[in-house]
Amino acid sequence: MLGTASMIAATLLSIKYKYFRAPTIFALLFVFFLIRGGLVIGFYIVPLIPIFALLIAQVWQFIVEKLSMGNKLTYRGGLFVSCLIIFGLFLSINNGEFTRNETEPQISAITWVKENVPEDAYIVIDNYMYVDLKEKGYVNDKTFPNADWFWKISYDPEVKEGKYGGDFKKVEYITLSHEMLKQVGEGTQNDLKKALNDSKEIITWSRKTTSYLDFNSYISTNGDWMSIFKRKNLEDIYLADSWKNYKERFIHSYGQVIDPSNNTTTSEGQAYAMLRAVWANDEQAFDGVWTWTKDHLQHRDQDKLISWWWGDEHGRQKVLDANSASDADEDIVLALIFASSLWRRNDYVLDALSLMNDVWNKEVVQVGDRYLLTSSAESARDDVYLVNPSYFSPASYRIFANVDSTHDWNKLADDSYYFLDSISKDLGNGNGIPPNWVVVGQDGSIGSAKDIVTGNPDDYGYDAFRSFWRVALDYYWFSSTDAFAYLKTAEPFFTQQWGSDNGFDAIYALSGKPLTDYSSKSTISGPLSVFLITNPKLAQVVFDKEYSQFVYGNNENDSLGYYDANWLWFSTALYLDKLPNLWKNS
Repeated sequence: MLGTASMIAATLLSIKYKYFRAPTIFALLFVFFLIRGGLVIGFYIVPLIPIFALLIAQVWQFIVEKLSMGNKLTYRGGLFVSCLIIFGLFLSINNGEFTRNETEPQISAITWVKENVPEDAYIVIDNYMYVDLKEKGYVNDKTFPNADWFWKISYDPEVKEGKYGGDFKKVEYITLSHEMLKQVGEGTQNDLKKALNDSKEIITWSRKTTSYLDFNSYISTNGDWMSIFKRKNLEDIYLADSWKNYKERFIHSYGQVIDPSNNTTTSEGQAYAMLRAVWANDEQAFDGVWTWTKDHLQHRDQDKLISWWWGDEHGRQKVLDANSASDADEDIVLALIFASSLWRRNDYVLDALSLMNDVWNKEVVQVGDRYLLTSSAESARDDVYLVNPSYFSPASYRIFANVDSTHDWNKLADDSYYFLDSISKDLGNGNGIPPNWVVVGQDGSIGSAKDIVTGNPDDYGYDAFRSFWRVALDYYWFSSTDAFAYLKTAEPFFTQQWGSDNGFDAIYALSGKPLTDYSSKSTISGPLSVFLITNPKLAQVVFDKEYSQFVYGNNENDSLGYYDANWLWFSTALYLDKLPNLWKNS
């Protein structure tokens, strides 16, 4: 403001006094350049600063001279007092920009990169460190050919497409500066924003900063700090992004999971969401899904089991089938136990105990001297029980045993293998693959469920594959020899299928005959779970062909349906060893 006022005054004075003309002309020309329109970068203003300083001094000297009315002593005294006032103002205001070394954090950041980052790493940088990272000799002789100015990665086609292929997932480190954070906050660096959100802070130099810093809100008020962020590994980014995408597509209201293929909600879907939420450490989503489930599906008069089906009937949203589904009930119990451990919530474990008690009393039956998980609270059909083998979850039962000592959950886990083996022997063809549904007589006999269940109960398909995933968890969490033996039985069949077709069909007859000419991202979870335990090298081959594009590529899962989206996540998380037993260290 003072510079502008002095320029105007000098312009008027230059009409009469020649010594004002040269600096005034320079100032006016530069001002015209700045207001011409087009791009104006901050440092363009720097040359105007000394011109304004000269004009301020000239105008002030002219004022003092006129006020002294020709008296040299008064004139010199006025200038001396002016100097004292300026010096006093300099000391009284915040003059850190003149006395503080604001480049220290920038130098520290360069040094840290030189000493700690691999030379071939992909690094997003501000332009001040470009030369030091590209040339040898500063700190050490390391150079970084993939250190690129953040602006170029987003807007220079040669860098964005040529080097990065439009894929910001290549970024490994971000040397975050004030200008970078500021532009992210202004919305001009959306690619950088995504990379930053997928990164974690490693080190920050801000001990003497005068800036207000808020990385989460992308706010910085001064450039006297620096920070290094490192991208999370791609596996963690995929699992987090996939969960976020799933919530946006399938979870509505405050926690209702809706399958858009039929616009209904199942207890299975609620259970899957709760398991994913607790493994993703998303307490808010978990609480919403469980609250919605209690509010709408836990209203059976005779027990605390979850009604399995909700949807629209004649324009009214309601429970369409009040019967339970034991797989959803046991998965919800497991999710509640994990949540109580992870977030220290006693209410969750109390909810789990209540539901667990009714699972045992209403869905577990005794057949001879063995315990059997049936398909629901209403599974009895004359002298047989309707059973879905993919509901058996031995790993869950071993955890239940640690929470509930009133029921013999460990025996249920062991007996589940007995029935899985019996199903393979009585109905299978030596392939080790189970059918989708069976019936179990009160004498322990195994039979076909085709008279009770429509569709393809005798085939290995969209239900049965889950048996292998559940059994694999028992091996990972408890080193179960029964789990290994069961998975080993199915290995030759799946190995043969892969060797002949380089893939898997979605549905097979128990004889091993393919019944489809297509594959499914969900049913591939079955053989992948088998190979993870019995043949890890082949598991890697299968994963690389079938799933790796989702983890390491640019696929966003938007085309996947509700079921495939869930099982792609569950099987990928199993492969990446991201499904921990959260009760283990409770």
